[in-house]
Amino acid sequence: MNSFGKWVKRRRKASDLTQQELAQRVGCSLSTIVKIESDERRPSLQIAELLAEHLEIPAGERDLFLKVARQEKGDDHLESLSPLSSPGPASITSKPLRQPNLPVPLTPFVGREHETRAIMQQLQDPACRLLTLTGPGGVGKTRLSLAVAHQMYEKFEHGAYFVSLVGTSETK
Repeated sequence: MNSFGKWVKRRRKASDLTQQELAQRVGCSLSTIVKIESDERRPSLQIAELLAEHLEIPAGERDLFLKVARQEKGDDHLESLSPLSSPGPASITSKPLRQPNLPVPLTPFVGREHETRAIMQQLQDPACRLLTLTGPGGVGKTRLSLAVAHQMYEKFEHGAYFVSLVGTSETK
């Protein structure tokens, strides 16, 4: 029986991803991926959901993957998940893999699931053309928006982009 961490490592390698690439896609630190793969820690629900997406766990098997990741089911259940289908020869019509233009935070994003879900729901509404997050400085508006951007990156044809407005000033 393999541990959860060893299974994730095997799946990552089968996907031809480095630990750094997986961390970047999931939006967590390299250290987090290293600790997950060495069984030093288990992923948060949010990171487990992103791992399922980027490790190409089929939609019908994600619930089982999440339960194992969160230790609600034993690691031996991972063996019942479908193996990663080997990619065929690249064709001219296949879409190139886009890399996000988003900063990767140094620490994992924890909590604020309610706000994250509300923002994601609003952004998926076709009537939403602009969404503004407001609040006092230092409450985590940028961190929250980056977490949402990392999660929703693949849902938008042109991905997501980060433009820092630090250092800009109002002109009169």
